[in-house]
Parts: sequence; C-alpha cells; structure tokens
Amino acid sequence: MTNKTFRLKGHLTTLTQIHIVPPGTPEVTITGEKVKQISHEVIWRDGARIEVPCIPSSTMRGALRRAATDLAYDLGGSGDKPKLDDYLYNAVGGVKGNEKEDLGEINARAARRAANPIIALYGAATPWDRSRALISSAYADPEIYQTAVPTAERIGSRRSDDMIARPGLESLLGGDALADWEAMRGATKENKAVSDKIKKLRSQARGANEVDKKAFYDQIEELEGKKSGTNSLLRPLHHAAMPRGVELAQDITLKDVSPAEAGLFFASIDHMWSVAPEFGGKIAHGYGLVRASWELFEKVDGTFVSRGMLTAEPHVGLEDATPVAEEIAAWAEYRESGAMNLKAGIS
Repeated sequence: MTNKTFRLKGHLTTLTQIHIVPPGTPEVTITGEKVKQISHEVIWRDGARIEVPCIPSSTMRGALRRAATDLAYDLGGSGDKPKLDDYLYNAVGGVKGNEKEDLGEINARAARRAANPIIALYGAATPWDRSRALISSAYADPEIYQTAVPTAERIGSRRSDDMIARPGLESLLGGDALADWEAMRGATKENKAVSDKIKKLRSQARGANEVDKKAFYDQIEELEGKKSGTNSLLRPLHHAAMPRGVELAQDITLKDVSPAEAGLFFASIDHMWSVAPEFGGKIAHGYGLVRASWELFEKVDGTFVSRGMLTAEPHVGLEDATPVAEEIAAWAEYRESGAMNLKAGIS
C-alpha cells in the first residue's frame, strides 16, 4: 500500500480541571491570590491580543509518543525489556548533543524509518530525523465563543491542622503530643510573621532607588535566614486550572505516512485514552480528563475527503475505530512481521 496524508480536525472538551504549568512560568494574580500561570496561547482577534488556556502541543505529542513506545515494545506485556538508551531514543527522541550529521547519517534515515515507525512519526534528535506527525496545541478557540473567552480559574484550599480538626487526637498519639504540637504551631506563627515582613520589604523595594533597594534586599536575605525549617501546618494551597467544560480546537496532520505508521498513530490514541488519559498535574485530585473528537480526512488526488469521525473517551479509548481499521490492521501485521528494529540510532 502507498503512503498517505491524513488531516484530523479536532474538537476537545475538558471533563475535569486541567493543570499544566510549563517550567519557568511566571506568577499571575487571580482573584487576589498569586498562582503559577497555566499553559496558555496568544491569539489576535479583531486587533486585540487574547490569551486563552491550552493543552500544549508538547504535552499532546509526549503523551501519544509514549503510548506508541509502549505499544511497539509491548511494555507490560510479553515483549523484551528495552535498554534505557533505546527506550529514551523512542520515547523522547534522545538528547541532542554536538553530533555532526554526515552523509552516512542522512542516507541512513530511510533505513531507520523503514525499521522504526515511532521515529518515522515523531522524529529524533540524535541522529536527527524529522517528524511526520504534526500536532497542534488544543486551545480555546475564540471562534467557538461569541462573547467571553475562557480564562483560568483559581482553586484554593488550606491544609488543616489535625490537632484542632480532630478533638481527642492527642490521646491517641504517643509521646508528649500536645507539647510537640505547641512547638510546631509556634514555628508556624514565627514563619508567618517573618514572611509578612519580607512581603512588605519586597513591596517597598520595587519603587526604591538602587541604594535603598540593596538595603531592602539585605534585610530580606537576613530575614530569610530566620525562618525555621518547619513546614506550615496551615499552608495555603492555591493553584490555577483550566475549568471543566472548556471547548478546545486542535489540528493534526499525518504527512506522507505508511499504513503501518498511520495505524500505530491511531492505535496510540486508543491506547493513551484508555490506559493513561490524564493530561498535566493534580491527577490525584481527579484532574486531566478530556474527551476528544476528530473528523478524519484523507488526501485523495489533491483533495481532502472525509473518512468519518474518531472519538476518544477517557478510560475507554476510541469508541469506534472503524474509519481507521485498515491502518490499525496494517500496524498489527507490521508489528508481527519482525521487520521492526527499535535500537537507538540504527543505520
């Protein structure tokens, strides 16, 4: 069978809150509290700059690539256990160093692609191979919302003090529980007082000249050293999240893929959504679930023709894989053929 190009026009709905905070994300103030800004995308609409929450492309790609790696290795099944270098090459593409790409490496790409559908789909850093699975972020498209565009919500709570919340607890604990609790409470109050002073000094430093600013920061450094190592019993637990019910748009292109490569991609959607469907953090709080529907198009004689709908439900997977049954069967046949080689950087 010849290679084909597919387009998937997606519509995703958040079923729970989504909490994705990329490294180095700044703090923002939401309803009076500072929290780390969740992943977002900038859109221009009618000359206005709009920030909308999103599930980043890197998050989507990473989840699907790991699902493909699990399937190819049959991790958790009867497959051979891969070496770490081989696993990382497939799961994350390896780590790019200062390697020089020579003609031999370039000529080896076709061999690597024929032997490894994961690298064919997602590419690799070392040796370099391009990706054929072009996956956009899933973002809150303003076109879906005629007026207000979804924004992040602040979710707040506070860790409770069990000694206060559970009368009689001291009688169930060994040692001098009340005295130990008093010491912990005292450290908590002292830390609170020190933190309040630091917060005030930081505010004063913002508008100060360079000389005064240095004096403020010297005081802040001294106060930081006075904090105890005790973790606060009543620590606020604030964070930002994309709310439930947000409608997201997403596009995927599988460019010039073989039937087996396409089949692995579609099987990965089914595997990921059925086995590990959570995106982002706070999974222990029930976060991260998304329902996804894509209309699948195949490029035929220069025109994209619809092949039907693919819908992925958390903990279920693809509800109906009929539109891609031919490709998934091609992947299964290739998987059993013995032609696959998942060694790192084969030539």
